[in-house]
Formats: sequence, structure tokens, C-alpha cells
Amino acid sequence: MNTKTSHNRGKEKMKRDEVIPETQPTTNAGPSTQSKQRRRHRKKQAGDTETAVGGSSRIEKWTTEEEFQLTKAWIDVSEDPIVGRNKKGPDFWTKIRNQFFQAMGRGEYRTNDMLSSKWRDMNLKVRKFNGIYSQKWQTRRSGQSDAMIELEAEDQYREEFNASFTLKRSILKSQGCKLRK
Repeated sequence: MNTKTSHNRGKEKMKRDEVIPETQPTTNAGPSTQSKQRRRHRKKQAGDTETAVGGSSRIEKWTTEEEFQLTKAWIDVSEDPIVGRNKKGPDFWTKIRNQFFQAMGRGEYRTNDMLSSKWRDMNLKVRKFNGIYSQKWQTRRSGQSDAMIELEAEDQYREEFNASFTLKRSILKSQGCKLRK
């Protein structure tokens, strides 16, 4: 028997007996007929929240003095020639934390995460303001003072971010600058 004939007979038999679809059947509803379910998170239990070192779970709003002391501690530690910026994260933040609590004189009432996240938030705001100020300073008009540029930068910051730039006093005070009233 010829193999070609045998192969053709097998094809004919398969065509008569069974139809094999080439693609998956589609529905009118589109590719996904099942509704997508959101992942449900388990409810937080009382022990799930991080409490401050003093055992209080209530969150204290940061004061201007705390922001100043955190800024000062970060600058002092980062400019220290022995510690500097090359220090590993936990050691670097331990020094900042110790200096911050010593300056505040209240004991340890904020966690490491509270300090570092507040610093990240402050640093982001300062960088945004600095970008606006630098742009204003580079395009300043003849006779325009630094104080006028600063006011324009504050106005633009308020317009863009729908909030006042409140960290100026902390930054200037930590640098030893005289503050305007």
C-alpha cells in the first residue's frame, strides 16, 4: 500500500468523523466574561499599627521646631567628616535620631520610620521650591531683589501645589540665616 494513499484516507476519515476547531470559540461578551474582583485586604487588627516609642498610637502633628531640629540634625550628620553621607542607612539615621531627640528633650517619641518619612516629605517639598526659585532667579529682571524672587517663587509654589511652602523658616534657621518677619 502506498503511504500517500494511507495518509489521505486518514485525513478523509478524520474530516467525516470529527471537526477540530482551529481557534477557541468566542462569545459576544468579549474576551473576558467574568467580572474582575478586587483583592480584598484583611482588616487591620489593633496590633497592626506601628506605635510611637512611648506606646501611643495617636499620631502627633509635626511642629515647626521639630522640622527645624530634624533638618539641623540631618545637616549636622551629613556634613560630619567622619560619618558623612557614606555611612550606611541605619547608622546614619541612628545618629540623626539621637541628635533629634537630644535637641527636643522629650525622650524617644517618634519611630525611625516617622523621622525618615518626614525627612523624605520635607526634602521633596524643598527640592520643588528650589526648582521654582532657581528658575525665577535665572530669569530675573534687572533690579529685582532676592526677596522679590522669593515672594514670586512662594506664589508659584502655592499655585502649583495648592499649599504654601512652610519649610523656609526651618531651612534658613538651620543654616544660621537671619529670618525676616
